[in-house]
Amino acid sequence: VAEIVVHIHNELLTGADGKNLSKDNLYPNLKPVVLHTIYTRALQIISDLLYPKAKRSIQFLSGIINFIHFKEACWETYAELLWENKSCMDKMQQLNCVHQEALMKLGKLNSVPAEEQEEFRQLLDNLQELQHLLNQEFRQNTTVLQKGIAQINQIFQKKTSV
Repeated sequence: VAEIVVHIHNELLTGADGKNLSKDNLYPNLKPVVLHTIYTRALQIISDLLYPKAKRSIQFLSGIINFIHFKEACWETYAELLWENKSCMDKMQQLNCVHQEALMKLGKLNSVPAEEQEEFRQLLDNLQELQHLLNQEFRQNTTVLQKGIAQINQIFQKKTSV
């Protein structure tokens, strides 16, 4: 019953009639005046639909036409965005394929074939040995140069102190 009263307040009776309506007017004993008011207002609403006024009809049709134009404009924008999204997705898929191919090629380049692995290990060992020898030579040369620089500094200090 409360929902019916709220509906009548919001949809049928507006103004003073709606404000004066209460649950007691409808239940348990329906007052004939209230029933007559609700019935009259419902007939007025139906009358507007059955015998529309020209100005209202024009406004209503204008609203429908505006909505159709708006829908078409939105549809064009939506279609453009949809096409752009589809092209981006296609490009992303293509780039993913290219990326996967590049990763496979990189894997092939980084891997050493089985028949060449022994030679590869030997070359790696030789390279490490050469690197070790170069480091030793560098340390020895550095030590010799530091000793030479120290001797030159001593000679220079002796000459300047004398």
